Amino acid sequence: GTIGLGSETGFSIRTPTSDSNLYGLSTTSGLISRDGQMWSYITGERGGPMTRNMYDLAATLDAIAGFDPFDMWTAQSLGQMPMIPYVSFLDPKGLNGARVGVLKEGWDFHSPEHDPEVVAMAKKSIALFGEHGAKVFDPVALGINLPQYLEANSSPGRYERIHAINHYLARQGPSYPIKNARQLLLDHGVANVTHRPADKTNLENLVDLDRDPQYRATLEGRIALRAMVVALMDRYQLDALIYPHKLSKALVIGPRDDPERKYTANQLSPNTGLPAMIVPMGFTSDGNPVGLEIL
Repeated sequence: GTIGLGSETGFSIRTPTSDSNLYGLSTTSGLISRDGQMWSYITGERGGPMTRNMYDLAATLDAIAGFDPFDMWTAQSLGQMPMIPYVSFLDPKGLNGARVGVLKEGWDFHSPEHDPEVVAMAKKSIALFGEHGAKVFDPVALGINLPQYLEANSSPGRYERIHAINHYLARQGPSYPIKNARQLLLDHGVANVTHRPADKTNLENLVDLDRDPQYRATLEGRIALRAMVVALMDRYQLDALIYPHKLSKALVIGPRDDPERKYTANQLSPNTGLPAMIVPMGFTSDGNPVGLEIL
């Protein structure tokens, strides 16, 4: 396929892009309409293109970005989009004079364990920025334990998921066979299909998004993290932060609960709403692709 479209609550654009030797963009929250897309994260779910080259990615963005009255979250894009097409910014010399910071905390995710071969690929890829004229500040640091922060202040989507699914299903019309989140997630009538324990808990204790104190604290934590990242970029006048999307190869497919499937993703981008692009770093010796992340 020339183009794929992904939707991301946590890492559902960035990780498959990294694992498939593609270019992918988790867009700025509010840039792309989510109408017709099932989502879990009312205040942060994002769509984005996944392609085999940067031209196709930019051309797709030109077709799908912008305000849509069927998803009022896109009102955030009004007055913010470039005046010329995204493809206009494609420039082989585009790194010349750019300012990028290598985020120290981007190397702090250790599940799975770091693969030395992938670490070497990441360092080689980061060196290319300086070789092509960018000013590289290595490292720059938020000064926090980022994995711990993201675990303590997880995505607001955990509170919003049931509401978001019900919103989607309510718009499918009277002939649609599934009417609500309970039917979809628990009462689907398919034998031997497991569900997420958190879904059952959330269905039985539906969160009041207007007044729940834990949900409100999570939103405040997200705002604080975004402010930290923007302040770091402003301090160095950076165009972007760069870091490996992950420091291990793609996980082997298998039962989700197996220990070898344990994966702690870097959720900085979805928890701040800041856009993140994945670009290929190359292949490991056994043929596994891995991507670099540009925030």
